Amino acid sequence: MFSIRHIRRAHRYSIALLGLIGFGLLVTGLSTSASNPPTSSELIIHAMSVDGSEYPAVVATVNGRPISGKALARRIYTLTNSPAVPGGAATSSPAGAVEQRALQQLIREQVILDVADELGLTASTDEAAAFAKKQQQLFLTSDDPAAKAVYAAAAAQLGIPPGEFATQPDAVEVYRDALTRSHVYAYITSQLPPEQRNDHAAFQAALDAFIDQHTRDVTILTGR
Repeated sequence: MFSIRHIRRAHRYSIALLGLIGFGLLVTGLSTSASNPPTSSELIIHAMSVDGSEYPAVVATVNGRPISGKALARRIYTLTNSPAVPGGAATSSPAGAVEQRALQQLIREQVILDVADELGLTASTDEAAAFAKKQQQLFLTSDDPAAKAVYAAAAAQLGIPPGEFATQPDAVEVYRDALTRSHVYAYITSQLPPEQRNDHAAFQAALDAFIDQHTRDVTILTGR
């Protein structure tokens, strides 16, 4: 049974890895931590090599903001290969259904980022930069080789040593998006009755309603 200390440690790594996975394959609700089996890290590393060349550069826009073909391809890869994704091991699902699910996830995430701007919940660049540096220290000093491998792979994507990852504008922006989403999730949780704030089903229902309420201008540009 997990103690509060273990839960906090897993959450700390979860947000950090969400930032790394954000290079095209961040999955809302996928809890990835340094305590997960190495196969989870291997999945992330392999997904980072997916270039999305089978899709156009932009596959959808949300309120004028683009969702890239690379992001879609990497999300599809994750959904198809990860049994850890809720309802996952999607290899048994038709390809079109997996693509639709992946695109829907990316659209929902972009809606959350847009609403965060309206609510004043967007993480600042300074907040993201400070968080990136803290997470870099955690990963570089981790005794978990799988966590280090994921971090090194993310740095390699940018063509830099792992020790320079936290200073890269692209990396800071990914962390900023992940932190912003966490701020919105905290906001949604705070709107629930106290007795429901630890109820996952209640949170999911509130999140779905929140996204439905704020989804406005969505254009799908791929018909695959």
